Amino acid sequence: MLHVAHAAAYDHRQIQVQTVTTGVVVLAVMVAQALPCMDELWIAFGMGKNYRYIPAHEIAASLGPQKSRALPFFHAMTGCDTVFRIDGAWEN
Repeated sequence: MLHVAHAAAYDHRQIQVQTVTTGVVVLAVMVAQALPCMDELWIAFGMGKNYRYIPAHEIAASLGPQKSRALPFFHAMTGCDTVFRIDGAWEN
């Protein structure tokens, strides 16, 4: 996320980060809320048939600033590597 903050500081308005780790997605949601100078923060997440683009900026906007800031703490305390998708399916 240091690189995201650096890019935003140099007026990059749309940023993409690639990862296979859910922790990075959680941090990206927090950073998307914390850096209002950035328009979009996309996460290229997964591998193979599970590869997708996640709009961290939209998730942060729907959660709001307080929940976005709390999300990393919740993720760390639960040790959760399992997420529930909107369509009702479980992922690891």
